Amino acid sequence: RQNLNDKTCLFCADLETVHHLLFDCSIMQIMWKDISQMTQKPNLSSFEAVATYWLSNKKQSVINMITSALLWSTWKMRNDIVFFGHIWMNMQEIWRRLLSLKRWQPLYPKNIQVLDRCLLLIDAKAREEVPWLCL
Repeated sequence: RQNLNDKTCLFCADLETVHHLLFDCSIMQIMWKDISQMTQKPNLSSFEAVATYWLSNKKQSVINMITSALLWSTWKMRNDIVFFGHIWMNMQEIWRRLLSLKRWQPLYPKNIQVLDRCLLLIDAKAREEVPWLCL
C-alpha cells in the first residue's frame, strides 16, 4: 500500500489507530476471543486487560508470551503490507506468524505444558480451511 495518508485498517477498512489495529478491529476481536479461550483467560480484548497480566511478573509468563507474540505478529503483518506490498488474504496468516512462539519457548521453561497446548491450538487455527478471503 505504502500510501501512509490512507488511514484505513488493512484488515477491516475502518479507521486505523494503533488501538484499533491491535484490539478493536473485527479480525483482532476474533483473534483475542480465540486466544482467551485457548489460555482460559477471559476478556483478553483490550490493552488494559492484557497489561494486567504483564504486571504479574513471571506468574503469567506463558500468557504474557502469547499476548506479546500476537501483538508483535499483528504489527509485523501490518508493516509487511504497508511497506513491502504483502497481500492480506485471511486470518490464518496471523495464526501462522503466531507460530513464531515456538522459537520463544527457551525463554520460558516453566508452564511449558500450557504453552505446548496453546501452540497445538494455534497450529490448528493456522491450518483451518478458510471459507472466505479478506480482499
